Amino acid sequence: MLKLQKIEIENYGNLQKVDLKDLRRLNILIGPNNSGKTHILKAIEELNNLLLLLNVKRIYTGAYTEWTRRRNILKKKRTVSRSNFI
Repeated sequence: MLKLQKIEIENYGNLQKVDLKDLRRLNILIGPNNSGKTHILKAIEELNNLLLLLNVKRIYTGAYTEWTRRRNILKKKRTVSRSNFI
């Protein structure tokens, strides 16, 4: 699990520039209505979704590459074993 320690947000929703440092396991956002609390959470959610997408893509690409490598090895073994019988 990744631990978010710092986040910088620029021009997102009604946020111009936000720099949050020294984040802990539990953080509380306090402020008046329409001050950007929800936009901070939405930005973190979008970052999380992007990281999940990249991780899934990496896993899928790695699995596909491994499958292709094994398939090629099997093809080579079949070719070699057939030539032995000729």
